[in-house]
Amino acid sequence: MKRIVALAALLVLSFSLRAQLSFTPEQNKTIANAVEQKLAVFKAKLVNLKVSAIESEFAIDTFKVEHLMAERLNTSYVTSDMIITAGDASRGYDLLLNKYYKKLMSVLKDTDKQVLLQTQKNWIAFRDSESKLIGVIGGDKYTGGTMQAPIDAELYLQLIKKRTCDIYEHYSRIADQP
Repeated sequence: MKRIVALAALLVLSFSLRAQLSFTPEQNKTIANAVEQKLAVFKAKLVNLKVSAIESEFAIDTFKVEHLMAERLNTSYVTSDMIITAGDASRGYDLLLNKYYKKLMSVLKDTDKQVLLQTQKNWIAFRDSESKLIGVIGGDKYTGGTMQAPIDAELYLQLIKKRTCDIYEHYSRIADQP
């Protein structure tokens, strides 16, 4: 059992070190430039469509995460890069989740803030439990194989992404009122 835990810790460490070395600085620059070019076009479309400031901000925020992930996945088809990219996108959405959670909290009445706080605590508990289940199902006992880790990373990403969108929707319902 101790060997398994040590091996798992070593794998996590190697993936985190790999994350720092995965894409070269030149590749990262090329990817960032491609995303920025697409973002400029996207922003212009939002202006032409007369999208509200709140919708526009969220659209731009998620555009960046989604297109950075897409560009990176188009740059490398290596399994570890897929996992790293999904992990980076999860962290990107987690940052957005926190951003829009704070925005939602700021527009709620003091009496309602506790409801959001408790709901978020419950969701975090769900996220952690679901993450464990994803790991169990993706393990060798049930499915195994080299593609299970990218699938697991994608499932976790979708979990964070959905909550980010849910929090944004709550926020926009209140904040977009005339």
